[in-house]
Amino acid sequence: MKSFQMVLATVLILFLPGCRSHAPRVVLRGCPSLAPERQRETRAIFRGLCAALVVRGEAGCVYYSGIPASGNGPTLFPWGLPVLFPAIRVGRPPKEGSGLAAAREMFRGDNCVVVQQGQGLVRVNIGRVSTAILGIRIPLLRLKRQDRYDAFSAILAVQDANRVRAAMRRLGWHLPPVIVVDYLLPVPKRGLPCLPAVMRDVTVGQVLDRIATTFKGIVLYGECKVPRGQHLFWIDFLGCNR
Repeated sequence: MKSFQMVLATVLILFLPGCRSHAPRVVLRGCPSLAPERQRETRAIFRGLCAALVVRGEAGCVYYSGIPASGNGPTLFPWGLPVLFPAIRVGRPPKEGSGLAAAREMFRGDNCVVVQQGQGLVRVNIGRVSTAILGIRIPLLRLKRQDRYDAFSAILAVQDANRVRAAMRRLGWHLPPVIVVDYLLPVPKRGLPCLPAVMRDVTVGQVLDRIATTFKGIVLYGECKVPRGQHLFWIDFLGCNR
């Protein structure tokens, strides 16, 4: 069994827009409320993706154009989901075969889903996903030590990059506030998977691919339109322990 040291941080914090926040997940005010069943359906899809890819030791990136969750305020991480999947037909992944074959079998009943083999990962696109955020080019991305060893921390570093924040303000795209409870942080240690300290001239999408392949998990990118013509997006990571 591989040794893997973790630190359990039990916190209850409200992260405001503009601050670093782990795996943004909220419920937006002013949006039509959705039944809890849709939350359960979305998480069931996540579990299926883990069965199709993560348990096989394969990486993936799932980009989808969805619908906003809603309610009276922010939900607690890691249970609430700010962007839910649209209504799609999903089957169970087969127990045998490659990750690519399993993912294709999951979504074979829906023409709105495209499953392709990427460079070292399986790429799933659901609906028409914008390149407004994914296509932002970052001239220089410096990662702190913790960012290099943790997928969530690396995602937050990408979201906090100056070019990304500037584009968000210009285009009217937003990350929601979030309340975080019981977040596990890996202790940086030689021999563990890690990202390079510096990445040059990369897009947000390219960095997310690198995160997925480095930590052998699934990067989730969801986006949706919200009231007043603006957009919400969130980025998350599914690993073997979730």
